[in-house]
Amino acid sequence: MFICLCVFIAAACSSAIGADIMQIGAGARSISMGRAYAGELGDVNSMFINPAGLSAINTFELSSMYVNFAGDVSYTLLSAAYPFRFGVIGVGYLGAFSGDLALTTIESTGRIGADGVFNYASNIMSVSYAGNPSDQLSLGLSGKYYSKGSPQVSGANGSG
Repeated sequence: MFICLCVFIAAACSSAIGADIMQIGAGARSISMGRAYAGELGDVNSMFINPAGLSAINTFELSSMYVNFAGDVSYTLLSAAYPFRFGVIGVGYLGAFSGDLALTTIESTGRIGADGVFNYASNIMSVSYAGNPSDQLSLGLSGKYYSKGSPQVSGANGSG
């Protein structure tokens, strides 16, 4: 049983390291539920998956998380939400950073050679609003700025 558990955890970590930041999840609760989190209400981290979930927040909420996957990928989450008379406003940051990856080239002999190191980062900044127009309806809206890439590699950056 112990060996099966260790293999399962190792497989989960290795798949998370190669995944996009939105494939990992937003917050410990979301990750522990296997990202089955779209219908969850009242959690500040719902702004990354379903912003209407912010509508159930009644007091100021702050969430933070830091994980270092296998010593290679640093994963950071910081989010906050504050309820007003007209709804709930939330802001959040989600980022992953991997440093010192080997930059390789194919040499004239056909061998793969080292050509230095590079860093890779993926970041999301979000501003969200949620409200309850009626007792049976919650609405949410998010604006996200997403960037990823490497400053050391030409043409390897993107944002939107």
